[in-house]
Amino acid sequence: MSAATVPSALASAGAGGPAGPLSVLRPDEQPDCPSCSCCTAALCAKGATHELGCVQFSNPAARETVRGCPCSAPDKSGTVAHRTVLELAVQHAAELPLDAETETVLRQLAGQRQSATARAGAGTADSFSRTVLRTLRTWRYVTTSEPGELLVTDAGRRYLAARAGGAA
Repeated sequence: MSAATVPSALASAGAGGPAGPLSVLRPDEQPDCPSCSCCTAALCAKGATHELGCVQFSNPAARETVRGCPCSAPDKSGTVAHRTVLELAVQHAAELPLDAETETVLRQLAGQRQSATARAGAGTADSFSRTVLRTLRTWRYVTTSEPGELLVTDAGRRYLAARAGGAA
């Protein structure tokens, strides 16, 4: 096929053909993302719009490099992955809630974060059983900060709101 017979859309896509523009197939030709060191700005912008994140839009050779990009992570507010986690938390609360002990711990942690009088050490990983913490971390309802403090995530707060009957 000569260059004259190649449709303009394919020609502009370069070697990638109909798979997409060069910006997706060869992201190294674009400016780096200011928020991470694994992607380009354009790739992160697209990654935030898909559940699978930047990996979905990267070429196969770069997938391991961009896997786990913080710009499209489920804990980054505004991404599709984040909204999906919040929706799953509501579904979890309605269809298969946590056991009473685990939910009580989650409520306690959420309350401590708002209370200025929370006692020292009450929100650390050493304060609760491993099974309870493992469950809360698996569901991404808590995370651990640098000094070891347990923090309730957006998903954890959304779960609690759904259990309380709120739409938060």
